[in-house]
This record gives sequence, structure tokens and C-alpha cells, in this order.
Amino acid sequence: MSTYFLKKLWQNVRLTCLSQIVCLFVIALSLGTLGIFILFGLNISSFLQSWQQKIPIIIFFSDEQTALAYKGKLQKQTEVKAVTYVSSEEALNRLKQWLAQKSSLLEGLDKNPLLPSLEIAIKAQYQSPAFLKSFVKKIGETPGVKDIIYPSHLFFIASTGWRFLKILMGLIGLFLSISAIFIISNTIRLNFQKREEEVKIMRLLGATDLFIKFPFYLEGSLQGGLGSTLGLLILRGLLQWYTANISTFQFKPNLLFFDLQKSLLFIGFGLFLGWLGSFVALRRG
Repeated sequence: MSTYFLKKLWQNVRLTCLSQIVCLFVIALSLGTLGIFILFGLNISSFLQSWQQKIPIIIFFSDEQTALAYKGKLQKQTEVKAVTYVSSEEALNRLKQWLAQKSSLLEGLDKNPLLPSLEIAIKAQYQSPAFLKSFVKKIGETPGVKDIIYPSHLFFIASTGWRFLKILMGLIGLFLSISAIFIISNTIRLNFQKREEEVKIMRLLGATDLFIKFPFYLEGSLQGGLGSTLGLLILRGLLQWYTANISTFQFKPNLLFFDLQKSLLFIGFGLFLGWLGSFVALRRG
């Protein structure tokens, strides 16, 4: 039985070789473009997480004992990734290094005016504007806290922009997926119509709809799978070309690509689109 279906699949592909090749490359272009947007989203997400973790919440305390005591409490909280204590002396040394040649301006100070502080890094999964706002508000109510530096506007802009970008990429992905389904369904429908006489004879001989249509489902799935695989290869080639040519510039981002699991999911998505395209084409056949 399986041998028969494979033979019919090969026969369908061989009889419509040119249209199959054109369809394959158009699908690869559509899914490759979809892959570009997915990779763009992965890299933007990775960049935002890295950027947010590099911007700590800084809490200034009235004295060192209060700061050290509160450090122990913060380290026990699950949402806190790291807590760094900065003494008044270390803060003054940092300021001198930052001023560099102008550090002589600080020599006339009678005492160190800088307060001890804690620099808090929050885990990526907790870095939502709502949580950070609540977290900072709770810290502000702690006795001994003098001031808090928290760039809430930057986190809000990043979070809002990322949500909007995800919606936009989702809409573009939906459009490209529908385009791939439309292309596959048209190709399968044309192939099915070319074999209409053969299909009528098979029905007269008692063949079921599933038996008749199954090779066309295989054909659509094959187109989707090969198209997504070809799209992945094109994406890989473009990424390598970009990395090789961008190396001459000072800014060289470490771009992410699909790992094995995501690559298999992408190919599986192509197979599903191919099957769905065949289903759409044959639902009235």
C-alpha cells in the first residue's frame, strides 16, 4: 500500500515538474521571509533581555548597616538575580575614575557625601513594567531608604515596543502562512484536475476518497517540508554572508539562529502548511 502511494507521489511530481519547482521556490521564499521575521524577533528579545539585565535598580541607604541588612533580604527573593553592595568609599572611587583628569575637583571635600547603595539585577521573566513598579514601590517604603534610581520610562518603552512588534510580526507571519497555503492549494488543485479522468475511473472501481487523495496530501506535505528546508538553508546562507561582511565594522552583533529543535519545528510547520494546502484544495474534490 505504501509503495503504491509513493509511486503515485513520484508520478504526480514527474508529470508537473516545472510547476513543482516554481511552487517549491515560492514556498521557500514565503517561509524564508517568515523565518527572517522569527529570527528578528528572537534576536530582539535576546537583546532586550540582555539590555534590561545590565540596567540595575539602584537603592541608596542612609547608612551601611541598613544596606547590608537589606542585601540579605533581597538575596532570598526568587525574582532577584543578583545584589551588589557599593560602599560610600567605592562609590567615591567610581566617581573619581569617571571624572578622570577632573577628579581633583573632589580633593577639597571634608567628608564623603556619597551614600552606600545596592545594585539589584532582576531575573528576565520578572522584568515587566507592572512588576518592577510594584517592586520599587515596596522597596521605597523600607526604613533607611533615601533614594531609588529606576529608569521606569526605558523599561516601559522597551516593553510596549516589544509587544507592538510581536503583534506586527504575528500579522505578517499569518499573511505569509496564508500565502504559502494558497500557493500549495492552487498547485495541488491543478494537479488533481489534470488527473480528473483517472480519478473518475478509480471511483468507478470502488476506491475511497482517502485512497484517491492521499498521494496529493503527501505531495502538499512534501512541498511544504522541502520549501521550509530550502528556506532555512537560504536563511543560513544569508546569515553567514551578513556575518562575514559585517566583520569589517566595529559593531558586530552576535546574531542568533535556530537551534536543532527550532529548525525541526520550522520544517514541521512547513509540512503542516503543505498538508493544510492540500486539504483546502481537495475539500470539494
